[in-house]
Amino acid sequence: MADYIRRDIVLKIINTVNDTGGFAGYADYCVLFDEIDTMPASDVQPVNQWISVDDKLPATRKTVLIYDEYEGVSAGYYDSDYAKFRSIDDVYRSCNVTHWQPLPEPPKDGDPE
Repeated sequence: MADYIRRDIVLKIINTVNDTGGFAGYADYCVLFDEIDTMPASDVQPVNQWISVDDKLPATRKTVLIYDEYEGVSAGYYDSDYAKFRSIDDVYRSCNVTHWQPLPEPPKDGDPE
């Protein structure tokens, strides 16, 4: 599995190169790049991103997180038959959803709590 590089270490390397106009020598190069910490890709949490309803709608009747400008965040789904979002808590409540995002994956056996 791929590894991810820590952003702060890479920025330190870039800034060192920019400040000095380049590395003084091979030893400096090795020291800086030895500082790069990596973490397994499986340890990296995906960044949740809100999707504007103007850009894309979720699959019909698939439960997603919705952001209603009056009610805040809740779970709901898009009902394409009526071209409306419905709240899981109250399917008859009118929702004014501006953004949505997929639900996170449920925990798997053995996941830390």
